[in-house]
Amino acid sequence: MDPITTEVVGNAFQSIAEEMGVALVRSAYSTNIKERRDCSCAVFSSNGGLISLAEHIPIHLGSMQGLMTQIAQNRSIWALNSGDVIIANDPYRGGGSHLPDISLLKPVFNQKQIVAFVSNIAHWSDVGGRSPGVGTAGDSTEILQEGVRIPPIRIASKGQVRDDLLELLLLNMRDRKERLGDFRAQIAALQLGERRLHELFDRFTTTTIASSIEELHAYSERCLQTALREIPEGTYRFTDQMDDDGVSDQPLDIQVAVTIFHEPKPTVSFDFTGTSAQAAGGINMAWPALLATVLYSVKAIVAPQVPLNEGFQRPIQIKSPKGSLVNAQEPAPVGGRTDTCQRVVDAILGALSQVIPER
Repeated sequence: MDPITTEVVGNAFQSIAEEMGVALVRSAYSTNIKERRDCSCAVFSSNGGLISLAEHIPIHLGSMQGLMTQIAQNRSIWALNSGDVIIANDPYRGGGSHLPDISLLKPVFNQKQIVAFVSNIAHWSDVGGRSPGVGTAGDSTEILQEGVRIPPIRIASKGQVRDDLLELLLLNMRDRKERLGDFRAQIAALQLGERRLHELFDRFTTTTIASSIEELHAYSERCLQTALREIPEGTYRFTDQMDDDGVSDQPLDIQVAVTIFHEPKPTVSFDFTGTSAQAAGGINMAWPALLATVLYSVKAIVAPQVPLNEGFQRPIQIKSPKGSLVNAQEPAPVGGRTDTCQRVVDAILGALSQVIPER
């Protein structure tokens, strides 16, 4: 591919994700989105690989990627049509990281073929549960206390919102007007992203765009591999602790072994074996939260200038025991998972500081 064309296409995708984010922030109802900007937007390829991610909230990538992977792996079952929108928030069955983060995903068609997906995620201030805003609390003892669990489900079909399903969700959440306003803002942002993608496909051929995406992914992969070669091979370990889980005073260990390989090709692996079992309180991390935390750490420490897309993720491997604090299984509560995510970053920093302390 002509590198100039590839750069133009790549920046167009990035611009689309960022413009979707601006539209979502400006049209949302809740303070959580309008002022805290607790939302994110992304564009994925037709096979579910990340193309572009607006610079919003790093942990949201895990949720959008988790939902996208589930849909991409079951495309034939979903039988998607133009105008369909999928909604989800469940950490165990919907790719989410905690229940207040509501993900929407929309396929984009060109000449009757899916050519991309647009996605956004927004933190709703309330999604039901035992008390207002409990979805972010750390003192729940099961996820059912934290709000309404939404597996991947079609909230809009062929351009028409399913009012019966939307009503079911809103009846189980507080502050109906605000929830509905945020939902409509998310739908509008998806429609904007879809329009911009149609404009892009009107300008360039499908083959040119597909080749550009492939090269953009390959570029990020090569750049991360080059950065990994600058770190000496070896395994670097670190253990950190959570003071407690919000229910008991027992500290919980977070152990990580970061291994750098140069051959046969540069890779980095993160092994969390030895981390404490999942907690009674709501500081557990589901798999999508761990994925986003590791990706964030690699980008921040190893390759901050490299675009984060599917290619960036290829040299990264993650191993975490099921049922552990960093890979909890249902019905473990996860509302306060960000506290643990930050401590996982600390553990990764501790491990890599042994070999690249200047970073």
